[in-house]
Amino acid sequence: MEDEEACCGESFEYVAEDLGNLEEGLQCCVCLSPLHRPALHVACGNLFCSACVTRLPRPAVCPLCRRPLLGALVPAPLFVMQKVDALRVYCPRARCVVHRCDLPAHLRDTCPGLGASVAPCAAARFGCTWAGKREGKQEHEAECQYCALAPAFERQQARFRKAHAASIASLQAAHLRRLSSLHKQVKRLSKAAQCMETVLQQYTDGVEDEDEDEEENAMCSEEEGCPCGGRGEHTLAQCCVKCGKTWGEHHGHTCPGTGVEGVFL
Repeated sequence: MEDEEACCGESFEYVAEDLGNLEEGLQCCVCLSPLHRPALHVACGNLFCSACVTRLPRPAVCPLCRRPLLGALVPAPLFVMQKVDALRVYCPRARCVVHRCDLPAHLRDTCPGLGASVAPCAAARFGCTWAGKREGKQEHEAECQYCALAPAFERQQARFRKAHAASIASLQAAHLRRLSSLHKQVKRLSKAAQCMETVLQQYTDGVEDEDEDEEENAMCSEEEGCPCGGRGEHTLAQCCVKCGKTWGEHHGHTCPGTGVEGVFL
């Protein structure tokens, strides 16, 4: 099996049942397999295998949102890592079924296909370089300084993981606060635009009313055949004292239905 650091999700053979029940969103956006050492793109929230990111052409961009990945990747939340690491896979040596997170230790220590092969020290991940036959492994580990310090190393790693998780949570909370602030600004701008539209409509209606008033209050003129001879002594909206109709409703100089000359004061 290739070095675990260089593995992506497609490097493992998964139990078909677990693969079929995989939750949506737990696949890498590059290899489309279950995430391995997942990284989160803070700009869009997409997830990638850490190894897949290193294989993308430079400058690397998200294949979905097309925004740069450089400086925008953080480790995925702990619950995401726990879900994908709990998937069952087949051991490539003896077809044993183990959880994916346990595969390295299984291949190193407990796989029945190991036989009398060379095995590394249990504290190899902390820097011990010893490797020897399996029957001598227990004797070495009883005297190994790295094995003696392993609990302290593990506590230190636990503190780092906790601090890292707190940092990610803080970044996510700040991102959510920023999104909430932008949402409120959009709502305020939308409300201001509606107010401006209302004011503009009121202004337009006022201009139309003024035009109607000017037309209604227009003074008579000689061309319109007013009996006053166009002296402008009354408006066209004034009523005839004989029939009650306005000058605009008259047909010529006579009142409709009466035949007498209209009189406008």
